[in-house]
Amino acid sequence: MSFAPRAIHRPLLCRGGSSDLTKTLPPELYRRNPYLLPSRLDQLASFFRSRSSLASWVPPSPFVTRSYDRYEPIFKVIQDIFLKGHYDRHKYFTVLALQWMTGNSLKQLIARKLEFKQVADGNKRQINNEIRGLFEDIEDELRYTYVKYFKIYADVLRAVLIERGDKALSEKFLPHIYFLNTVPQARPS
Repeated sequence: MSFAPRAIHRPLLCRGGSSDLTKTLPPELYRRNPYLLPSRLDQLASFFRSRSSLASWVPPSPFVTRSYDRYEPIFKVIQDIFLKGHYDRHKYFTVLALQWMTGNSLKQLIARKLEFKQVADGNKRQINNEIRGLFEDIEDELRYTYVKYFKIYADVLRAVLIERGDKALSEKFLPHIYFLNTVPQARPS
């Protein structure tokens, strides 16, 4: 078996942007995220650095008025940089995340999903499929994928804020980002 000369492979290795020359964040961010391309972390940092103000990129409490308007762009950035989706699925997950973080019961989430999808009451198969899909979205997407990327988002934003000398704003992060990973308390519906 013969292997191609090393020079042929060199551009492929450099294309990923994993060279130390492209790393612009504190080294501990790269160490804490070994399974994520460093270029993705740097891409998010570059995005933040290109903004004149970062106050609107700090996630607010999910209970504030018009929180969707603040969270939707954040979910879009996470989708564009980390998930690499070219569709608007982030809007669905923004709504679902806010409903989840503000304590909507599973019964409420199911009812809203069935109403949105316009599922007929008698269509048991479609009802079960929609409920199963909702549970997968909550467990696999919100409570795993988005929690992971929200943590990375917050770490990179915090690093850029500190880099800019805005330590006060970097300390404003509320633990509500981690509400995505909790089960809401049952509330009367």
